[in-house]
Amino acid sequence: MNHCKILLFLLCAACVGDTALADNYEQLRAKASRYAAQREWPNASAIYWLMLDQRPAETDTYADAMVSNTLAGDTATAVALIHTAMDNLVSPDSLFSTIRTRSFALGCPSIYQDLLIRARDNFPWMTRMVDRNLLSYYDYRNDGPQMVVYADKMLQGYPENTAYLRIKARGSLLCGDGAGAESIWRHILDIEPANYDTLVDLSAYLVASGNKEAATPFIRRALDIRPTPYLQAMLAR
Repeated sequence: MNHCKILLFLLCAACVGDTALADNYEQLRAKASRYAAQREWPNASAIYWLMLDQRPAETDTYADAMVSNTLAGDTATAVALIHTAMDNLVSPDSLFSTIRTRSFALGCPSIYQDLLIRARDNFPWMTRMVDRNLLSYYDYRNDGPQMVVYADKMLQGYPENTAYLRIKARGSLLCGDGAGAESIWRHILDIEPANYDTLVDLSAYLVASGNKEAATPFIRRALDIRPTPYLQAMLAR
């Protein structure tokens, strides 16, 4: 009986300890949020370290800490946190997805780009993941030259990936290389003849270039897949 009472006492004490720790963690989170709202990045960074001491596998906290340290000018610590996160089995994709959300919300998207590049430079095994994320970032930013560069990097491992080819085609068009974009669109249709978006892009480009006759077969193929007023109007032009 005494043993049962002792065990019950220890379990209750552990529960109280866990509750106190959870309460403390939430207090730290609230304090870090206040510092971040006031853009007191060194103070916010210090609090995030305390939070990670308590919960070393929290993806959101790593992301917040890395963004805060970068804004505080301490990129070395931000990079070191990548290593710590990986040691605690945090997913790199989840980590950088959260960093992207945080940096964009702050109006500082360049932080996301900077941390990706630093991650690649310091952890070569992340290169493929980093290049994929940078390609998505440059596509979002409509950065034609970088879209072409990073699409080529990704295509080295998967030369017939039509998603990467489409980004390269759009990047080429943004760079003023319409002929290059047309060539890529035609190559995509060799791989996927029913790629609707590519049929529409190629049709629109040919029509805009004054080559309606060449565009017509592609417009009709697109209409067979998904008729829309836009395609009908393009055909009637």
